[in-house]
Amino acid sequence: MSPNDKSQLSSSLRLFRDGSWRKTALSDSLLFFPYCIFPALLLALANIALVICVNTLSDTSALESITVDALMQKLAIGLTTTFLGIGLTVWSLTIWLDRLTAFCRLRLSQDTHDRKTQVQSALAAVKENKKTLFKFWFIFSLYLLIPISPLTILISVQTLAASPSLKALNMVAIPPELALINNLGIGIFTVITLAMTMAGIAVASKLSSSAQTMAAQSFKLFLNQALALCLIAAAVVLVNAIISAPQVIVTGGQSAAKSDLLPGILAQVWLCLTSSILWTLSLCPAVEYLRRDLVAT
Repeated sequence: MSPNDKSQLSSSLRLFRDGSWRKTALSDSLLFFPYCIFPALLLALANIALVICVNTLSDTSALESITVDALMQKLAIGLTTTFLGIGLTVWSLTIWLDRLTAFCRLRLSQDTHDRKTQVQSALAAVKENKKTLFKFWFIFSLYLLIPISPLTILISVQTLAASPSLKALNMVAIPPELALINNLGIGIFTVITLAMTMAGIAVASKLSSSAQTMAAQSFKLFLNQALALCLIAAAVVLVNAIISAPQVIVTGGQSAAKSDLLPGILAQVWLCLTSSILWTLSLCPAVEYLRRDLVAT
């Protein structure tokens, strides 16, 4: 990290301790709360569908005596809920990206008067540029494949290793030390993915260039500020996990068993309520840190 970057991070940290800045950030997040309920609900429904899928496929109570019809029924439920979960997740994230881009545009505005009108203006600007933003995220998703590809592999390994069905059949076994390394890798690549996404949202919110140019600028901005953005992203992940999904920390991200179906559903309802305000609020530190770079571009 260069001396200039250290100065930038230091000034941002001082601002984060400013009570008036925190009050404004919270106020802006509350203004966006009504617009975040729907995508948060969609994501909660997607996760509930996946919880039902895992619950159905991991039930080993009748594994030895299960009939072909019962097995086909389990597989049908699993496939249906999987596709439903994936579809709802894509729909939710599409809306979430629009909302977060509009929120970032609001936060970059220096005018603190009549914020309700500015919220509408930010949402309208994002809506008017939907095609450009769609192209941007399509191109930028190719950059995101860099951390997402290994992240997907590590999550798949963890899911298979935690599957009660495969454990019962002695098909998968991972030593504890390798499981620890696997979980560490998941954490690292999750942080990198979030840091890159924050940079993308920040650049996209300016709506000042073509989709290709903004995608390249976003990746370049991430590379230039990777360390600081990853530190911010790590703090954001930790805070969100503690508030929205404490069960992930307690269980280490292991798949839910059949008896955990109801708690799993309730956990997604809680995630919906908290993420509606927490996700916009979580974007504020990164936006503030990148403000100088965004003005320069």
